[in-house]
Amino acid sequence: MTKVFNKTFIGCTGGDVYATTFESGDDVPDDLLDAAEATESIETDDKKATALRKARQAELSGDEDPAAEKKPAKEKAPAKKAAAKK
Repeated sequence: MTKVFNKTFIGCTGGDVYATTFESGDDVPDDLLDAAEATESIETDDKKATALRKARQAELSGDEDPAAEKKPAKEKAPAKKAAAKK
């Protein structure tokens, strides 16, 4: 299974002179594997890696985040003030 970034990582890959920004959920290129391991930027848990990969693919395809579709919180009534003693 390919390794996946668990946070944003910037590195030069494939002999490029200019750095590429990799986001959480992107696959780790072989030539950046050592650097990503050294900075603890690789997800080691397979379940979390799969979830990160799916979230990144959804982000790139333009799908909405299912967590963003939560019902709005109910508005709370203003707190009653304690009656002042006379």
